Amino acid sequence: MAYVAASAGDVGLTPSLLAEKFNVSLRHLQREFSKKGETIADTIRQARIDLALRLLTDDSYMMLDLDQVSTHAGFASLGHLRRTLRKAGFGSPRDIRRLGIPSVDDDDGARR
Repeated sequence: MAYVAASAGDVGLTPSLLAEKFNVSLRHLQREFSKKGETIADTIRQARIDLALRLLTDDSYMMLDLDQVSTHAGFASLGHLRRTLRKAGFGSPRDIRRLGIPSVDDDDGARR
């Protein structure tokens, strides 16, 4: 998990690359994530969302335009970042930068 978080900004980070990095089969890695009720892709996506939110709200990164934020957060394009954030319930990158991170309910009902 720490490796995924540290590598979230790498657009090339994929489940296959992760399995290769840890010298296990992709299927083995999928089973291990499944034991926790997660998928590799969802874990990578969440790490990228977390990174994008940090880049959008931290004053230290305000000099980055939205295209740069999407690139640094590991998204293939600004459109991909927009779709991913909206699907996760956060709204647009511009709104997040301007208004902050809205509170959303997780699937288990917890607020974040």
